[in-house]
Amino acid sequence: MRRKPLFAALALVGFLVCGLSLLAAETTPEGWKETERREYTRNDLYGYIDGGAEIFLEYGFQKLTLIRYGLGKEELNVELYRMDNPEGALGIYLAKAGRETPLADFPTRNSGDRYQIMAVKGSTFALFNNPEGKEPLFPALISLATEALSSIPDEKGRDLFAELLPPGFLADTARLFRGPLGLQPIITLGDGDILLQKGTILGVLADYAGPEKEEIQTLAVVSYPSAQEAKKAFDNLIANLDSYLKKEIQSEDSLTFKDFSGKFGTLSLSGSRLLLRFNISKI
Repeated sequence: MRRKPLFAALALVGFLVCGLSLLAAETTPEGWKETERREYTRNDLYGYIDGGAEIFLEYGFQKLTLIRYGLGKEELNVELYRMDNPEGALGIYLAKAGRETPLADFPTRNSGDRYQIMAVKGSTFALFNNPEGKEPLFPALISLATEALSSIPDEKGRDLFAELLPPGFLADTARLFRGPLGLQPIITLGDGDILLQKGTILGVLADYAGPEKEEIQTLAVVSYPSAQEAKKAFDNLIANLDSYLKKEIQSEDSLTFKDFSGKFGTLSLSGSRLLLRFNISKI
């Protein structure tokens, strides 16, 4: 449906003030009706995501708008997670999507199937759910997703992968992390906020083809506001390194360690950046 210019301007203002603009009833697929709308903040997200809210909070969650739609006995639902910036939205999207399976002709970056579509646009991470995966409902799910995303401003974030990673990384392995929960699926370095990211300092990681046949190495880079903060994080990691990582060679600004599988890793300082390489067969 084509919106008049004044309506579009007011909708944008409403989004900026309230976080997420409302989806007008007339934009829903024919026959479908909104049956429920709820909002969750940082204080009550646990009431909706039992046991899984922590990683959303680590990536900068601000507000969730949940909208359920019904047609007879059928149900579809939309989850719009407003994060504090586009980098946080992309971070949680990559963490949840893993290896992407994008749908053709979809309006934004996405990964999905007939059961669920994950998407990211600006500072919003979105889930569009067809709980039983019924094929006849998939066109309506696509319609709801397209309309919801059209009302979200396309804020541009920093391309941290281009800024922090050298060329040659495997694109489908690239991840953003803002703390231990985002990093733990890849490697556990120690307890708590071991890299002193404080839920605000972003890190990136990706895989690279190693020098040995079929070897895949991982590089993680965290960029701190200053060299002093990077050194503080380095010292904290050295002092509290997980017990399964054995220190091999250590200097003032670097460390080589070995993990339980016999693979090596290195930690080094470069100005205000901390670089971590691991899954190395030999040094």
